[in-house]
Amino acid sequence: MHPRGARYAGGVNTEVFEVEGVHCPRCIEKIATALTGLDGLRAADANLMGEITVQLEGPDAHERVRTALEGAGFPVAAVRPG
Repeated sequence: MHPRGARYAGGVNTEVFEVEGVHCPRCIEKIATALTGLDGLRAADANLMGEITVQLEGPDAHERVRTALEGAGFPVAAVRPG
């Protein structure tokens, strides 16, 4: 089970995924490409410290984001409320 982020109007949760392997702007582009178009993902912002802040909606969005990040080569080390 994963922690749930702060609750916003409309049932949107904000979570911060901490991932390994982010070293350069190209990594940020790769993350953006991996997350583009995911169902339930309302917004995402990544930084060079390996923190991806996402706004999620729906019961399966968290797992879709985790799967997309790990599939792109960025193992998820932790998830915390945003």
